Amino acid sequence: MAAPFGDPGYDPSAASRFLVNRGVGSGMIAPNDNTDAFNLPCYMASSGDTAGRFDGQTDSARTSGKWLIFLIHTLTRTDASWYAPVAVTDVTAAMSYGMAFGDVWMGTVADVAAYWVGQKLLKVATPVASGTDRTWTWQLPVGFPPGKYLRVQVDGGTLSQGGTPVEWDVHGYYEIALDAKSLTLSP
Repeated sequence: MAAPFGDPGYDPSAASRFLVNRGVGSGMIAPNDNTDAFNLPCYMASSGDTAGRFDGQTDSARTSGKWLIFLIHTLTRTDASWYAPVAVTDVTAAMSYGMAFGDVWMGTVADVAAYWVGQKLLKVATPVASGTDRTWTWQLPVGFPPGKYLRVQVDGGTLSQGGTPVEWDVHGYYEIALDAKSLTLSP
């Protein structure tokens, strides 16, 4: 959800229906941090912001290893200029700039927030031992979108979900399904 004018009065309604709520305060979000999921910070574009300005924000987020939400109210060229118009050419150039790195994730708030929430769920899950196996379980919060995955690494053993081994990705991680709500590590 995007709170109208960043009004925190919408937080309780958002929490009962949605995964996250974007506020209007400035800032970035770090993996596993304690950012308020119902008042997510952002970079709020100003009238006439350029690709260079957005690129600087992308550089800061990339250098710090954090996520940044860009809030853009109006893309020009349009007949409906509501607030803080920014040229669509500057926004698309900034998107191309970020994607050119190859290690910057340009995605929707829902996709990135699902990953962030998934990281936090797995981090706080306590494994239960059964023989030599360890199993982590979690519950997905209200508004969690289906079909989301999390990348994980282990020092050895076999990961499985629902009795099926999770395949190792050649890029150096396992990709686990958050919908499965459990993960087992066997020696």
